[in-house]
Amino acid sequence: MKIPELGVGLVYWPQLEPLLDSVRVIEVEPQSYWNRTGNPESPYRVDDAALEMLCGIPVPKIIHGVGFPVGGSEPPDPSHIAPLLEVARVLEAPWASEHLSFNKAKGPSGTFNTGFLLPPLQTSRGVDAAISNIAMMKSRLGMPFAFETAVNYLKPREGEMTDGAFAAEIAERADCGILLDLHNIWANEINGRQPVEEFLSEIPLERVWEVHLAGGFERGGFWLDAHSGEIPSPVIEIAKSVIPGLPNLGALIFEILPFFVPSAGIDVVKKQIDIMHGLWDLREQRLPDAAHKPPKRDCFESTISPAEWEYALGSLVMGEDPGDELGRELARDEAASLFRVLAGEFRAGMVVDALKLTSRLLLLGLGAAGFREILERFWRSAPPELFESSEAMAFGAYLKNRNLGIPHLEEVVDFELAVIRSLITRENQVTKFSHDPTPILEALRMGRHPESPQPGLYELEVTV
Repeated sequence: MKIPELGVGLVYWPQLEPLLDSVRVIEVEPQSYWNRTGNPESPYRVDDAALEMLCGIPVPKIIHGVGFPVGGSEPPDPSHIAPLLEVARVLEAPWASEHLSFNKAKGPSGTFNTGFLLPPLQTSRGVDAAISNIAMMKSRLGMPFAFETAVNYLKPREGEMTDGAFAAEIAERADCGILLDLHNIWANEINGRQPVEEFLSEIPLERVWEVHLAGGFERGGFWLDAHSGEIPSPVIEIAKSVIPGLPNLGALIFEILPFFVPSAGIDVVKKQIDIMHGLWDLREQRLPDAAHKPPKRDCFESTISPAEWEYALGSLVMGEDPGDELGRELARDEAASLFRVLAGEFRAGMVVDALKLTSRLLLLGLGAAGFREILERFWRSAPPELFESSEAMAFGAYLKNRNLGIPHLEEVVDFELAVIRSLITRENQVTKFSHDPTPILEALRMGRHPESPQPGLYELEVTV
């Protein structure tokens, strides 16, 4: 399949707008522009204003999902298809991609979200599960589809396929593209998995449509795929060697999470873009037969099913004991604890982003350790939600059932939940305060504790 050659780009975030003149394509994470509707039959609505803004950026756009991974036994949520198609249609995206991971598992009490993208079972049954999901996505989307090579912090297990053979088997049998994340596969090597050179020798390079580059950092003996800043020098060298062998490369994308932009600095991000333009030009050196490397065909059977794997690993990440031998085996891998910490931090990030004023009030009233304790209690009481608004609504409801003794907390929570509901319902919301809300909210916006606001009966209307 011929993919258009778009060029160098970045994952779009508003913080990166000063750099848009330096790129030729942007990658859009569509779920970032969806709101919950409260309607079970049509649970998500695209933010029309955000979509119009994206349309105004004068470069091509590609779609990269972050909420419907294709590596597990639980198929992607069908309710995601309609809003995904809307975003892809309006942005005229030439292809879409998602992670070769899972974020849902099924246990005795039903299906639950794991709160984090986790590595799938790398056996023949895992291959079959991924192929089924990709076939469904290709059929429903009606557009070219690629999966991203994922990071995996687990130690290699006896009887599993190598990372490269697993990706190769899926790409060829599903007849789809590959989004080759070079930082991910380098991190996998650093953390004790398959060497990058072996991985690249096993995958069909002619199926690589897109390459991701990013930065990370070391933590607790692991190199994390954190999307935190500069591309490590070894990853740049890997890119130099592999790009000439990618005959169908359509885009080279830099990834950085928005909350790392201030600490990294916009100039550092600009430098990464400049480096990537030089890497993109290496396509001119490619040879016609450079990509024809046969993948290995080792495909292992296993007594473990993908569903059993997902339940065991997902339960451990949520801090629960799955109560079986597989769970005990995975618990001995230090990566299980790492996944649990990362999943908690991801949930905390969603809460802080959606409930900024509430979070600041909790920090001021309880300190960092106290706020963390409240979050951990909440995580033990409620499963993770897939979307930020849902996680925030659940945490807000949790806080309102706790008597934390922090002045104005419940009213600030009500106000921020009203803001979320107004975005979901597109209707004005009214919230009440027992003190003048203006100095309360202004102080929290400035990171200060409110000082003796005027008592009284106040109503504040949140308008759409």
